[in-house]
Amino acid sequence: MRIATRAVLLAGFSVGHIGSADTHSRAAGIDLLQATPAEFCQQAQRVVSRTDVVGKVTMHADFYDFVKSKTSIDPLSLHGFVWADSNGNAVAISCKLKSADHLNAAFGDGAAGPDGLCQDMNRASLRQVQRTVPDLADRQVIFDEQENVFSDEDPPSTGRIWLEPFELTYADAAGDLHVRSKGFRVDWTDPRFAMLDARVRGVHYCHLIAPAHLRAVLAGDADPGATAGRAVYPEVAPPAAEAPAADTLRYSTITGSDGVPLNAVEAGPKDAPGILFLHGFSQTYLSFDAQFRDAELANDFHLVAFDLRGHGNSGKPWDPEAYSSRQFADDVNAVLRATGLRQPVVVGWSFGGLVAMHYVRHYGADRIRALNLVGTTGRLYDIPVPATGASRPAMDPAWIRLTLSDSIADNLQATARAVEMLTARPMSDEWTERTRSAAMTMPVYAKRAIGAAPGSNADLAESIRVPVLFSAGALDPIAPLADTLATSTMLPGTRVSVFPESGHSPFAEEPARFNRELAEFARVTP
Repeated sequence: MRIATRAVLLAGFSVGHIGSADTHSRAAGIDLLQATPAEFCQQAQRVVSRTDVVGKVTMHADFYDFVKSKTSIDPLSLHGFVWADSNGNAVAISCKLKSADHLNAAFGDGAAGPDGLCQDMNRASLRQVQRTVPDLADRQVIFDEQENVFSDEDPPSTGRIWLEPFELTYADAAGDLHVRSKGFRVDWTDPRFAMLDARVRGVHYCHLIAPAHLRAVLAGDADPGATAGRAVYPEVAPPAAEAPAADTLRYSTITGSDGVPLNAVEAGPKDAPGILFLHGFSQTYLSFDAQFRDAELANDFHLVAFDLRGHGNSGKPWDPEAYSSRQFADDVNAVLRATGLRQPVVVGWSFGGLVAMHYVRHYGADRIRALNLVGTTGRLYDIPVPATGASRPAMDPAWIRLTLSDSIADNLQATARAVEMLTARPMSDEWTERTRSAAMTMPVYAKRAIGAAPGSNADLAESIRVPVLFSAGALDPIAPLADTLATSTMLPGTRVSVFPESGHSPFAEEPARFNRELAEFARVTP
């Protein structure tokens, strides 16, 4: 059997020597054709990262559980999932492994490395299969290496890229068999990934062909073309529990510190961990409809949202002084007290992130458990912007003039443009009309008063010691991803979650993923 190699190395990714004898010898001590899936992933760790450190493998029967799983380094804990054909025969095994640089950081230099490719494990499988199918010496086998990585311009989005379906094998016009591997590596020491959650750094993700399936294809007992992978956002979701009905939402009017009525809504058990949602400029609590309708969030957490003063069905005082930092902070405090929220996770979207900072400024961060800043930096870092506002649509002087005009016609034009800026792609007619209507309920005098407020919160950065999760749309024109990444470096212990298909509103554009991550963040945050 002749074996040819075709290597494809993408930008920003370096590998060691591919296909060395040392690589394959590490798999020689186990019969891969008879190995259990867990043993297979253990061997994949040894081969791909060139290590003798043995890890414990958890195999997942549920795909969604596998997607959520995270590796750990000490003790070394790995995760796997088996892809089967319609007859229940394994065609591929996906393994979440640890990168060599993380193994060296944990167990000392020389414990691993240099990293190879996922395809190295496929070569090890082929060498064992080759000995069992000796009569196929004339068939050419070509390795098409497909290591998916990120360029410096691309945001990290591990799940979507790695889990997309792909063919494991195919036969070309000459009858040669192509064996494919798909994976990528997020190095522990790579500065591009320093802002990511430590649980998704130092990881090597591999889709690997099952040795028995490779043997069947080579022997002609199975056709090439079997696939591994599955689209996970948003097509695949866990089995949905019963979502809360509209009449289970609890509405109330809460009095702000200066007597302004605040329209509030609650869902979920009052004794459950709390999550407070703060909406964006000119919007209402309905911005978070997808979160309040999510069964997991609404059943496991005490959810609270309210219309900020000057917005929606809350009071809209005429006095510009009624829109001060202190007044917004006092409103948040009034809502927390009235709803019984204690140490909540505070989700602030866009302007809502600034409201969260108003609360921190006047009440401190020790009364909240964590911050989830969505489409905003909270102005925690003074980021220079072009004076013309050309690269920031929300700073365009022409749009601002229409927004603050006394003409309803101008306001309608500005609102239509504002709604377009909120998402990377058009949303449903219902969402669009609801968002436009909400914007038109905010009087111009309130917009002017809020727009005139001081801007920087950089002086608060050192005082924030609670966990912070930034949820950022890769295509956000209002709060660019680069600003979020820069801000995250100023706050210790922060995480950045990038939504590759979202603009300014990831909770509405990719709600299934947003809700899962929020639930996980709210659960694991002490």
